[in-house]
Amino acid sequence: MQAVAYGPNAYWIVAVGRLILGFGVGFASLIVPLYIGELAPTALRGRLVTLNVVAITFGQVVAYCLNLAFQNVTHGWRWMVGLGAVPPVRPSPFLSRALFSLGARC
Repeated sequence: MQAVAYGPNAYWIVAVGRLILGFGVGFASLIVPLYIGELAPTALRGRLVTLNVVAITFGQVVAYCLNLAFQNVTHGWRWMVGLGAVPPVRPSPFLSRALFSLGARC
């Protein structure tokens, strides 16, 4: 939605898209540690919450590096925003293998 915004209403399309995305990220940052804390075994609880924080921080570093690569590209902001759709559309191969080994259908 945001990467293809064009025309006189492009600002509002991007603004509403960012608002929706912000709510999604905010809810996820609230729910995931709570979910991990409730369901993880006591011995692993701290490690799993820490792993969640490290994964988020690593993702932010990767996003920063990608944005740095596209900063001088014409309409590079479209690529920056559009590449944000890749992880939800194509999950990590490691996750797919893990789920496959557990017998889940991907």
